[in-house]
Amino acid sequence: MSIKPPRASIHDVAALAKVSIKTVSRVLRQEAKVSPATRAAVEAAVREMGYQPDLSARSLKSNVPNTIGLVRSIESDASVYQRAGHEYVMCLQVGAMRATRQLDFGLLLVPVKMQTSDAIQEMRDRFDRRQVAGYLVPAPVCDLPGLLDGLTQAGIPYAAINPNRLDIEGHWVAAAEQTSAEALVTHLIAVGHKHIAFIRGAPQSRASAQREAGWRDALRKAGIEPAADWMEDAGDFTFDAGRRCAHALFAREQPPSAIFASSDNIAAGVMNAAHERGMSLPEDLSVVGFDDLDLARKLWPNLTTVHIPFESLGEMAARQLVSHIQPLRLVEPKPGSQVMLHCDLVTRGSVARPKRAF
Repeated sequence: MSIKPPRASIHDVAALAKVSIKTVSRVLRQEAKVSPATRAAVEAAVREMGYQPDLSARSLKSNVPNTIGLVRSIESDASVYQRAGHEYVMCLQVGAMRATRQLDFGLLLVPVKMQTSDAIQEMRDRFDRRQVAGYLVPAPVCDLPGLLDGLTQAGIPYAAINPNRLDIEGHWVAAAEQTSAEALVTHLIAVGHKHIAFIRGAPQSRASAQREAGWRDALRKAGIEPAADWMEDAGDFTFDAGRRCAHALFAREQPPSAIFASSDNIAAGVMNAAHERGMSLPEDLSVVGFDDLDLARKLWPNLTTVHIPFESLGEMAARQLVSHIQPLRLVEPKPGSQVMLHCDLVTRGSVARPKRAF
């Protein structure tokens, strides 16, 4: 019969790091009054001994629940839901649950209205009733005017996911969409395309702005100056908007050889419009999207797009929030307070060399 080694105590950590127990407690609480060398020595001792504070006991003493909330809008017309639908929330939830399981936390889905006062009231009520210790707040809810400031003023911990503004002071995690859009358009240029149109989604969305900026960056670096009529404003991220914009681009005196749609749903509308015109894809037109929804693999031809790591966004945000709520817990790897995640280019069958040179 194997005998389990005794569990390491805070006294053991202090002895190994050659510091006082009070200093170990300060490091675990992430207090500022500790020198970098001492902090490194204590954290190394914690890792070496596999020390884990009794966080469940601490939770009982402080009456802080071991549950965080994942907020979602109950309204389906918000731009992010037009882009990614239920996949968006489901993927965030899967990633967040992966983190919370590892960290012995629970996850509660919290639906709110898309009005700042109503959303803050709902979130505050649950926080005050000790149902949750903090919130994961994805777009579009985190973009409600004054919402994050309201949570800060109420003393409610949060981690924002893909906010429109990245100059907020709190915790956030976001996708690096501009560089990914640039890589996508650079791929089209490498295949031989020069006349690459862009369909922009919701004008107030960071996603639209970042993807447009990436499109312009790639063209500029290739020495290509886009004409004003190379871009269409969809106004949202829907299939119907993509179809309408595609027909407008096809009616140009010189139609594009490739179209960069700012979402997979818009790209699906573009492909539908192309089929209505009797065009062959990708021979007559190359089409690319953004998001890498399940839809992208069901379109024919399969859609070349950019994969946004929604699950990783949810997982990282959950780690940020738990680390903030319970500083005693040494989350490994320790997340930063503001994190940008890489997006991957996914090449499929919707891109080919153009038939004609421009």
